[in-house]
Amino acid sequence: MAGVVARPRRLPAWAAPAACAAAALASGAAPAAASGRALRALVDPIAFLLAAVPLATLLDEAGVFAAAARRLGTGAGLVPGLWALAAVATAVLNLDASVVLLTPLYVRLATRSGHGRLALGSIPMVAALLASSALPVSNLTNLIAASRLGLSTGSFLAHLGPPSVAACALAYLLHRRLYPPPGRPGPGAEPQPGDAAALRLGGATLAFLLAGFLAGPALGVAPWAVALAADAALVACLRRLPLGALPWRSGLLAASLAVLAEAVAASVRLGPVLSAGSPLAAARAAGAVAAGANLVNNLPAFLVALPFAGRGGACAAWPALVGANMGPGLLVSGSLAGLLWASSMGAMGREVGPFEFARLGLRVVLPGAAAALAVLVALAPALGCP
Repeated sequence: MAGVVARPRRLPAWAAPAACAAAALASGAAPAAASGRALRALVDPIAFLLAAVPLATLLDEAGVFAAAARRLGTGAGLVPGLWALAAVATAVLNLDASVVLLTPLYVRLATRSGHGRLALGSIPMVAALLASSALPVSNLTNLIAASRLGLSTGSFLAHLGPPSVAACALAYLLHRRLYPPPGRPGPGAEPQPGDAAALRLGGATLAFLLAGFLAGPALGVAPWAVALAADAALVACLRRLPLGALPWRSGLLAASLAVLAEAVAASVRLGPVLSAGSPLAAARAAGAVAAGANLVNNLPAFLVALPFAGRGGACAAWPALVGANMGPGLLVSGSLAGLLWASSMGAMGREVGPFEFARLGLRVVLPGAAAALAVLVALAPALGCP
């Protein structure tokens, strides 16, 4: 993880984990059989990642996000609309895709509307953390948990849908207090002739994805196949194949971390910490995974925790997912989405320092995560969990 964050000699983020994974396999520190099982569990999640990010790129090139932003204007509905757009894009398209595509758009909107660049530019990052638990496709960690534990889309909606809504609602209120609206909004952007067509295309794609994600498991159709079908339809419409948007680097990073996490999991005993048989135990499990996520990134932290949390079945997995998805709000290296967001903000001319990121996390993200955990615990008995 030090190599991922520091990137000595400007090496790509996947270089250090891939080298360490290769060394662990060669030395026997990572058993080949266990590593093979870990990698097989990642096939479907990584396939979805490879399909979802180009899908978001195609929607962006079709003008869907820009048209939605223009429809929001610069008045009182701008910020609530941007929160809703970021939350929906995160839940349906995957958090990394929404961060990459929406952050530049929101920074441009901030300049036009009179808001600070960090005030609007931080919305995709906060939504990426707090809205990425509602569906299996929202986050790579969700896909891994769904694959290993057999969790359905309906179970995600039932267990983590209400907590995600609660987290986003509280974060919205706290974010508005941290970044009050400007006294006088800037001039709005005029709708463009192609906006209506772009929004129809985006709405049809969204409806197809939701239907496919909900009905697909019963029909034996994997989420990546649904996203790939949407890709094919958009490629046919736009006559553009965005091969450059394929996130193969993220896939290689995830595969390398899976091998290393499997090796670590063989030598640690986290079962007592990650059990979730009571509200206090659920809070302890979520806090432990969140702490690990901030220290070593949420993907390896969750991969290490999953074998122990999974022994308690789905009921023990939900708090671990809350910790892994919503917890990494203190250090920018706590999640790939945080790293992507910081890179996007820097590219837009607004560098975000570690203290600014931690301040946002302490005042907005972590209270939202705590609200999500409270709702999860409150709903647990009704959903069959102790």
